[in-house]
Amino acid sequence: LEQARAAIEGTDLVDGRCWMLADGREFLGFEQLAGERILTRVGPKTGHVHANNCFDPSLRQREAVPRSKASFRRMELASTLYVQQRPDTAAAMLDFFDAVEEAAFPGSASGSGSFATVGLAVELRSGRALLRRGSGTTPTITRFFTPFADP
Repeated sequence: LEQARAAIEGTDLVDGRCWMLADGREFLGFEQLAGERILTRVGPKTGHVHANNCFDPSLRQREAVPRSKASFRRMELASTLYVQQRPDTAAAMLDFFDAVEEAAFPGSASGSGSFATVGLAVELRSGRALLRRGSGTTPTITRFFTPFADP
């Protein structure tokens, strides 16, 4: 984790980057905009939900691309629902994604709206990744080797 952190901190500053680092025990979340990189999330119980907006208030004020009110609403809902639900499995994360979309854009997750929902959730300790195309569909499960597996 320290090597990955050093690599991120050593990269050239370019616009609009977001990194999440996790090793099964620790978690770091970085945001970068223009000439500034900020460590915004630290710790194993810290969540990071990317919603096309900066979490850091100082970076959010400088975002170059104008965001719609709905986009900011999605970020606020994602942050709130994440704290309330604390999904702890890949399947729970997919349900969380649906809840955010439905709250931000009523009708979208159920298929009656104009938004397509694709969710990807990864479990580092179990070595499972779930990909779902559309709310309520059966996810595709992929298994991968993980050095972080529980004994």
